[in-house]
Amino acid sequence: MSSTNKESAAPAHKTGSAIRPFIKPLLVLCVLSLGLIIVARSPLKSYLAHVELVRDQIEALGQWGPPVFIACVAGLITLGVPRILFFPIGGLAFGFLWGLIWTQIATMIGYYAIFLFVRWGGRDFVVRHFPRVSRMHRVFHKHAIPTIILIRQLPISGLPINLLLGLSPISHLDFLIGTVIGILPEAIPMAAIGSSAIHLTAGQGLAWVAGLLAVVIVLWLVFSLALRSSRMFAQVESEYEEEAAGEPKEEG
Repeated sequence: MSSTNKESAAPAHKTGSAIRPFIKPLLVLCVLSLGLIIVARSPLKSYLAHVELVRDQIEALGQWGPPVFIACVAGLITLGVPRILFFPIGGLAFGFLWGLIWTQIATMIGYYAIFLFVRWGGRDFVVRHFPRVSRMHRVFHKHAIPTIILIRQLPISGLPINLLLGLSPISHLDFLIGTVIGILPEAIPMAAIGSSAIHLTAGQGLAWVAGLLAVVIVLWLVFSLALRSSRMFAQVESEYEEEAAGEPKEEG
């Protein structure tokens, strides 16, 4: 009888061991999907469209305005709401500089929360089942911050970028530094748009935003060209070519 129980328990133990590695990745997937569904089905989009109403509600909080704003924005960004919606609101409610600072802090909190959650639940699974992903280590190990900055310039939502970076081998410090720099080119003009709505006339506001945007674009073009002409891309390309040359070709 005891031998029969042991035999029946063995397959159950094997099944449990096989399922266990999938629990965390599935949990991450379910939580992120649930957040996107909640945001999509909520009246948030129509609420945020009333920018002046949101501004008045923030100002009514007095000294509690900044911490409440940061907490709410960070939570919404964690759920997948695009950060770009909040920079004009921050600029309108707090002015250009403080609006940029508070929204930037909230964005970093939200992005870092996603990064930590994905790193906790998905990184080990991906490395174990998709070993080719470890090739990213060469890029991120030597050039993590410049690579993150360039990735942040892609015209897509921050959520998939945070998922990618959470699965990558980058360090926490590199993620934070690369992200805080990488999101500035888009954040600065958007915060300026919000602040110009109350501090300047229509013509002055347009000229201010256009001038600031032109400066940001010029600086970013110079930075991007400097990166592309540096040794970083040549090194990465040569490393991949060496690795590809050393791999056996698959037979069709």
